[in-house]
Amino acid sequence: MASQCANELPTNATAIDVVDTYCRRLSRTEVERDQLRALAVTMRRSMRLSLHLNQIRSVILAEQGRPATADELDTLLRSKLLRIDPQRVSFAHESLTRFLAAQHLTLNAGDGAALATMLQTPDLTDLSDLAFEIEPDPARRFDAIIASHRADLIAKAACGGYGPTTELRALAEIRRLLAAMAEVTSSARFVFTGDSDSSSIFGGHWERPRIDSTAAALLQAAGRCLVDSVLVEEVSALLDTTDGVCANAMKSLRAADIPNPISAVVAITCTPGIRHFREVASSIESLAVGDLPATIVLRSANEVRVQIWRSSDRSPRAAPLRTATPASPRWCRLSASLMILNTNSEQDLVAVPMLVSDAWTAGGYHLRLEALQAAQAGARRMDDATRARLRDALEGFDTHGNWALSSLHLEALAACGAVEPIGTEASIRADIDNVLNNLDDPHASGLARSILGRLFEDEAIFGPVSEVIDALTAAELVQLCTVALRDEDAILSITRDWAVARIADHIQAAGPQQVNLLAQIAAAPPADSAVYYEGVRAHLEALRGWANIRDELPGVDEAGQDLIARTWRLIDELIFPLLAGTATTRNHDIWLQLQGPCRPVAVDALLQVRTAQYWSGDRSSTTTYQMLEQAYATELKTLFEWAVDHWDELRSAAGRHVISSRDGLLQALSRVGDDRTRAIIEGYLEDPEIAPAAVAALREIDSRRTGRA
Repeated sequence: MASQCANELPTNATAIDVVDTYCRRLSRTEVERDQLRALAVTMRRSMRLSLHLNQIRSVILAEQGRPATADELDTLLRSKLLRIDPQRVSFAHESLTRFLAAQHLTLNAGDGAALATMLQTPDLTDLSDLAFEIEPDPARRFDAIIASHRADLIAKAACGGYGPTTELRALAEIRRLLAAMAEVTSSARFVFTGDSDSSSIFGGHWERPRIDSTAAALLQAAGRCLVDSVLVEEVSALLDTTDGVCANAMKSLRAADIPNPISAVVAITCTPGIRHFREVASSIESLAVGDLPATIVLRSANEVRVQIWRSSDRSPRAAPLRTATPASPRWCRLSASLMILNTNSEQDLVAVPMLVSDAWTAGGYHLRLEALQAAQAGARRMDDATRARLRDALEGFDTHGNWALSSLHLEALAACGAVEPIGTEASIRADIDNVLNNLDDPHASGLARSILGRLFEDEAIFGPVSEVIDALTAAELVQLCTVALRDEDAILSITRDWAVARIADHIQAAGPQQVNLLAQIAAAPPADSAVYYEGVRAHLEALRGWANIRDELPGVDEAGQDLIARTWRLIDELIFPLLAGTATTRNHDIWLQLQGPCRPVAVDALLQVRTAQYWSGDRSSTTTYQMLEQAYATELKTLFEWAVDHWDELRSAAGRHVISSRDGLLQALSRVGDDRTRAIIEGYLEDPEIAPAAVAALREIDSRRTGRA
C-alpha cells in the first residue's frame, strides 16, 4: 500500500496518511468516498464483514438523503477498495473497513464529545483509538479523548501517541487533577470496621470526597503513565501525601490498640490487587466510601506492569520513582517502585537492595510480600556486588514464622545463592527408591506427591528434581505417579493432572494396578479439585490413556448416578470414540439427553472441557474439545444457544458453583454459530456485562461463515 502511494505521501507520513492516500487514489470523488464510508460504518454497526447487494441502495439513501443514481452505483461497485462476491459486497481488507468507518465518525461528529459518545457503543468502541488518530483537529481530539473516559487512550495521549499538541494538553489536565486529588486525600479518614481482638489485617475502609468518572479515568491514566516513566514527580507527590495520611491512620489505630495497624492500612491502600472499593455513600453526607486517589493510580499501574516484563527496554522505572521527591519513600511510593521494577535496567537492579530494605523497615504484610517478590525477580539478573548487598539485607529479615513471608524469603535467598539446595541428585533418587521399594507404607503416597510437587518449585531450593524424574524408566515413572494418586488426598494435589498424564503417556508400561487406577479416574466424573481445571484435565488424560488400550469406556453403575455423574458419562461417551478412533451408534440418544434433562449441567461441563485447554498447553483437552467441535458443531450450537437465554438455570458440573462464564459461552458459540445464533446474541448488545463479548462473537461468526480474516 505504501509503495503504491509513495509519490503522494507527505514528509514524515504516518500509517493513517498511507491508508488515507491509498483510499483517495482508488476512489474518484468525495461523494464516492462518503458512500464507501457509509458502507464501512454500516458493516461495523451490523457487526458483519459484508452487506447484501440489495442493502447498498438503502445505505446510500440513509447517508445522502436521496437514492443513488445508476451511475453512482456502477461507479461504487467498480471500486478497487471493494470485493464483490455472489450477492455480497465487502472491502478488500478489514483494515479498510475499520479506517473508513472511523473516518465516517470523525467527519460526522459535531464535536469531540459527540465523537466520544458515538464510540461508546459496543459495536464501535474498538474504533476509538483509530478515530482519535484520524481526527485532524487537536482540540476536538483532546475533548473526545477526555470524554471517552478511556484511561488507556488518555495515557497514550499524555505519552505523545496523538501528537505534541494533544500530549501537552493531556499532561496539563492530569497534573491539574493530581494536584486536586492531594486535597481529596488530605481530607480522607480511615474507618476500622474489623474485630479489635482479631489479628486479621482486613477490616477497614477509607471515606473521602466523591471522585467522578472523569477524575477516575485521569487517575487511571496517571498510573499507566507511571509505567512509562511519565508524570513521575507529580504522581510521587500524591503518593507522599497519601503516605502522610496513612501514617496518621496507623497512629490512630495503634492508639486504639488495634492489632497490626500498619498492615491493615497498607492492605486497603497500597495493595490494589487485594480489595477494590466501588464508591458508595458514606454515613457523612460530604464523603463516600471508596479507594483513595493513590490506590486508583496504583491499581492502574499494577494492571499494565506486565508491559515492562514483556519489554526489552532497559530504561529505569523504579529507581527514578524512589528518588523523585526529597522525602524518604514510604508505603505507597515504595509499593509503586516495587510494582514497576524493570529487571532489564541496571539502574533499577542496583536500587533493589535499598528498595527491599526500605519496604521491610516500613512494614506492612503485603508491602513485604511485594519486596520479597522483587528481590527474587531481580537477584539472578544483577551483578555480583549488588546481589551480595541484597543477600546481606535479606539475611537480616525476621519473618516471625509467617508461612507466606517465610516461603518467599527462602526463595529470595535462594535466588541470591544463599541457600544450599535441600536435595541432591543422589538424595532425590533415594527418596524415589524409598517410595518404589515400600509401596505398602501408608506414607508412601504423601512422599510421592511431595517429590512430584517439587517439579513445580524452585530447584535452587529443592535440587535437580526434574533431572532425576526425567532419568526414570517408563515403568518407574508410572509406578511413582500411581502411588501419588492412590489416596483421597491426591484429589487436591497440584500434581494430579500431571501424574495422570504421565501414566497415559506410558500406558504400555503400566501393570494391572496402574490400569485399574486409570479406569477409576476415567469412569468417575472429574474430581472436585482445588482448581477446577486440574480435575477436568486429569479426567481427560485418563480417557486418553484408556483409549490407547481399550475399545470401550470402563463400566459404571448408571443406576446410582446423580445428574452430574450422568452428564459427564454421556459426554465421555461422545469423547471416547473420538479418542479411540471407533464408531458409536448412540449419538442421537446421547444428545437428546444432553439437550434435555442434562443440559443445565452439560453446558458447564462442555465449557470446562474447552477452558481446560488454556492451561499449561494441555494437548488432550485442546484436541478433545476441538474434536467435539468438529464432530458435533450443530448439537453444540443448539445446546449453547439455549444456554444464552437460560444462564441462570445452569448448574456447575464440578459440584460447587458455575465455574464457566457467559463470555466463555459466547466465545464457544461463536465457533459453531450461524444466522440464528446471531439473532439470539444480538438481544444482549445492551447488556453492559457481556456486550463486548457479544460483539466479538457476532464478528467471529460472520468472519467464519464468510471465510474472511
